[in-house]
Amino acid sequence: QEIAKIALYAGERKLWQAKDVAQMFSQLPEISGFALGNAVEERKLDKVLLLLKEERKNSGSDGITGLAMRLFASLRRLLQVKEMVKQGARQDAIASTLKMHPYAVKLAMQHSNYFSEESLQNGMVQLARLTADSRQGGRTWSRLEEVLVTLVGRS
Repeated sequence: QEIAKIALYAGERKLWQAKDVAQMFSQLPEISGFALGNAVEERKLDKVLLLLKEERKNSGSDGITGLAMRLFASLRRLLQVKEMVKQGARQDAIASTLKMHPYAVKLAMQHSNYFSEESLQNGMVQLARLTADSRQGGRTWSRLEEVLVTLVGRS
């Protein structure tokens, strides 16, 4: 699988160089916005703070909007799953309705139990405000940290 990743990165080039490999593996695989979303869903505060610190270091002031949007989508998905479960929907129906892989639905069903509907809704509102405020020069990374600590630390 790792060789396939390098091939994908290298594109049509037949010769790979050490810099290709170094570029692919220069960061820990879990250091990404997606891993941050997973840590939030799993309510692992220590991991959330570590990944957030790495994201901040790697993307600086850029990238906070995309990161906040991914986190917003993650919370929205959990809320949708939580609401459908509350209405009695089963895993296969949720997967079909939300067009998600059944395993992803299974995880979302588990993770949605970690949060109240209110905490998910509040987290989404706070992320939307953060995104809007960041466009006007407001606090960004420190505000995102506060939002995530509130969401993950207690719900």
